[in-house]
Amino acid sequence: MPANTVIPIGDDALSTAVRMRLELELGLAYDVVKVTVLNGEVTLRGRMVCPSKREAAKVTAESVRGVRRVLSDISTAGDEAALRSAYWPDAHDNHGGYSGPSEGFIRLALGIFTAAGTLLMAAV
Repeated sequence: MPANTVIPIGDDALSTAVRMRLELELGLAYDVVKVTVLNGEVTLRGRMVCPSKREAAKVTAESVRGVRRVLSDISTAGDEAALRSAYWPDAHDNHGGYSGPSEGFIRLALGIFTAAGTLLMAAV
């Protein structure tokens, strides 16, 4: 029986299955992408250089049988660079509830994007 027809039972088995698939299909070792599973919901954590590989990791994890949902907490160097490129070094920002130096808003925004698993798609 091919490996992809086996349905992992339980969070530990699902975590192992996702880690194996990431390593076999994308060459992503556990030290690059950490995998945690709770009630069938997979969270991927780590840092990569390539945004397309980050998206490939999410899609690969979603393809494992038994996975209910995948949250990507993988950041890339490009996320922070894109956000920083929108500001002068001494800029001040008023964004909703935030008012202060741009550096503070950048830290706040990166924390929110990372927690939500959201990609920064636009190059500013």
